[in-house]
This record gives sequence, structure tokens and C-alpha cells, in this order.
Amino acid sequence: MNRHKALLRFGENENFLEKIIAIYKRFGLEKIIVVATETLFDKIDMQDEQVVFVKNYSPEKGRLF
Repeated sequence: MNRHKALLRFGENENFLEKIIAIYKRFGLEKIIVVATETLFDKIDMQDEQVVFVKNYSPEKGRLF
């Protein structure tokens, strides 16, 4: 695949991450927080005032750390 699965294409115009964010917005969420590893964070090219991107510096500690 040669890329993070969150960035894989989903349909013609968006990737998986963009698709998930669009679904959350459709259900009325006003603020969405995306936590990503440093490598993924550096590859995300999205400007959206409803979405906050946060780097996870310790992914080896698990999702709930």
C-alpha cells in the first residue's frame, strides 16, 4: 500500500480519514480531535477549523494512554 491506511483513498475524492471526519460532521459534531502518530501527523494535509490534530508521541503505550 505504501502509505498509512488512514490516507488510503476512499472513493474518488477522499481518503479514509476525510471520510470519517465527514461522517462525524454529518452527525452534528462541532469539534473533532484526531490523534495521530508523528509519521502520520506529518503527512496530513488538511485545514479545517472544526478538526484539531494532536501528535501522539508514545503510540507504543496504547490507545488509552
